[in-house]
Amino acid sequence: MRRVLLCEMATIELLTVDQVAKRLAVTRRFVLTLIRTGRLPAVILGHKTKLVTGPALDDFIRQNERRAGAPKEAPKAAAKPKKAAKKKKP
Repeated sequence: MRRVLLCEMATIELLTVDQVAKRLAVTRRFVLTLIRTGRLPAVILGHKTKLVTGPALDDFIRQNERRAGAPKEAPKAAAKPKKAAKKKKP
């Protein structure tokens, strides 16, 4: 874990991809996918070095958590226009 001094009073925790994977109990590859798709913000240094800030990881967890056993929310379906009733011939 690295800490970066932003000002005299505050520091921000920087986590490697491996540290994030361990905290989330997922694979390194999944963390890299989250970063690549923009779902998990990261500081990218050079070609290979990607660091995630502690607050960014906390926000990601908060946004993606749900109660254990709670059903996932189903996406709302768009309302379909009703078809006009056909007239029956006698």
